Amino acid sequence: MNKLKIIGIILINIVCAATGAYYAYKTKDRCETAMQLIRMADMMAVELSFSADNSRKIINRLRKEKSLSSLSFLNDIDLENIDIKTGLEPGDDEKVNMLFKSLGSTDVQSMLKIIDSFKESISASLEGYKEYSNSHSRLFMAFGILGGLAVSIVLI
Repeated sequence: MNKLKIIGIILINIVCAATGAYYAYKTKDRCETAMQLIRMADMMAVELSFSADNSRKIINRLRKEKSLSSLSFLNDIDLENIDIKTGLEPGDDEKVNMLFKSLGSTDVQSMLKIIDSFKESISASLEGYKEYSNSHSRLFMAFGILGGLAVSIVLI
């Protein structure tokens, strides 16, 4: 077997393994996003509890928070036309959209109840994402490695 073919097989194995690792990482990334959404809701509740500032001030404070780095939608949110994509399931995106649509449209006590409901819902989703990540991340890695090996065997 020539060197070029061996290098090609090695590269294919590396690409397949990296693809598996990427998908395993994406499952863990969903968990991190959900945890940051819960943290964001906690921060919103604190802001509303201590001072009933307007929505823009609350969002500006959330933008500056380093612990919410996965929530890039905070940087370019348009309160007039809310359409947030978090990378989670569409149902969870809809929950986030509803939270921001209700922000500033009701009294503080009602808003705090909405935030608590949001946190409970996202916490339940987080458990599902964790279960999926635990059960599938190793599977993605294995498929990546085995896929690379299968292509290598076909090429040999």
